[in-house]
Amino acid sequence: LQWAWKNKYGVVGGAYEATFRYFTQFNNQNEQDQKFLVYANLFPTENTYIRVTEKFEQQGATSGSSAFEPINYFHNTVSVVVGYKATEDLVFEFGYENFDRDFSSTIARRFSYNEDKWDYRVYYQFHERLRTYTGIRLGQVDYPKTSNRDTFYYEFPVGIEARLPSGFNIIASAGLHHRNLEQEDRNDLTHIVTNIAVRKSLNDNRTQVSGGFLRRPVESTFSTTTTYDEKLWYLDLKHLITPK
Repeated sequence: LQWAWKNKYGVVGGAYEATFRYFTQFNNQNEQDQKFLVYANLFPTENTYIRVTEKFEQQGATSGSSAFEPINYFHNTVSVVVGYKATEDLVFEFGYENFDRDFSSTIARRFSYNEDKWDYRVYYQFHERLRTYTGIRLGQVDYPKTSNRDTFYYEFPVGIEARLPSGFNIIASAGLHHRNLEQEDRNDLTHIVTNIAVRKSLNDNRTQVSGGFLRRPVESTFSTTTTYDEKLWYLDLKHLITPK
């Protein structure tokens, strides 16, 4: 279910999705997932913009076996981005995001955590088809019941956004990421984070193909390791069957 409302200042919208799972055995573990999103893309003045989103996700991680207790969790993400267009080529942007992971099960509740991110970016339009950016990201991860997993990190990304004549759109960024693990017997993490995405539209924009590579640190769950290094290749294909 999706909806949107537009006016002269921008657009406000939302979406809702529900998934139901039923087991032929252990039907006491039947579960449902829910996702809810609200967003606003606003332009208060000619040179400013504001993007606000909140996404709620309820996930029932059902085991389907009498030997395991289902581990259900809730995700809630709130983000705010404020941008100012100083000139035709120069844009300053500030962002804040809060992510909350909450486990319902008593045995898993100590792995619940809250993460805050602060972003500052500067974009420069070198060419009508090429834009570059850089900035800084600060983050804080807080475990209310397991404080020895608390983490502070910073990141310095550098990236480009390019539209090639062949119809390809490319977004590529890399940056130094340092993660300070506050427990003394754990080593801090320093490496290069990377995000490369390539997209092409076909068939009068009805078909879209995209792919890329992502490297980033991710908070672990149910593990003595606090953070692991994720490397992900992905490929995506979308096709609009009808105009609607």
